[in-house]
Amino acid sequence: MSCASLRAPGLHIDGAFAEAIRVPSDCLVRVPEGASLAAAAIATDCVATPYHALKCRAGMKGGERVAVVGVGGLGGQTMRLASVLGASQVVAVDISSAALERAKRFGATDTVLAVPGEDPSLKIREVTGGGVDLAVECCGSPDTIAQSANALDRGGTLVMVGVCMQPPRIDLPVAVLAVAEISVLGSFASHAEDLAQVLRMEVDGVIDIGSSITHRLSLDQVPEALEMLRTKRGDPERIVIEMED
Repeated sequence: MSCASLRAPGLHIDGAFAEAIRVPSDCLVRVPEGASLAAAAIATDCVATPYHALKCRAGMKGGERVAVVGVGGLGGQTMRLASVLGASQVVAVDISSAALERAKRFGATDTVLAVPGEDPSLKIREVTGGGVDLAVECCGSPDTIAQSANALDRGGTLVMVGVCMQPPRIDLPVAVLAVAEISVLGSFASHAEDLAQVLRMEVDGVIDIGSSITHRLSLDQVPEALEMLRTKRGDPERIVIEMED
């Protein structure tokens, strides 16, 4: 199925807050033995998406310095994967002190608290000695996209994973983009092959998806779960809705 004809549950058709939904068989990826269904449910979006961004879009190599801007559910997995994939330095950037404390436990070598009205790219450049090779923007904000671009070293790459409808503001002269050979890429969701690879990494013990689950609720608690995500009550990272046996 091409992206132009994409129809996703929850966006274009009724969502998946149900015990079962119908989907085309060619959209399915078999959950390998040894991977929990809870881990597989998370992997389909917040793990396979950053894997696609890091490996397929950015072509990340071991030894690169990586900044992850926004370390919530999606950015937290991006940070974990960057560490597993061999980043020499992983800088977590967020407005939440709690998110940054969690980031320290899951692969961040450095953290930068983003203060409203200030550009965190200056601090990112300071802790990396000149800038990062790869910046992954997981917020979907014109401001954080601009800040991520400003944090790049020569030859660096910005991958935009967060989604918004406003135009990006990359406040760099074209001459700087050209001379420094800066790359700006978009990345959306993942391919079936990405999901299969992520699940293999989970089974092999390379990654631990389940460690990001902070809350497990039942189907009738979906409104409560959505409210927790909206208000950040309980500092949720990933909430899993589980079916009763």
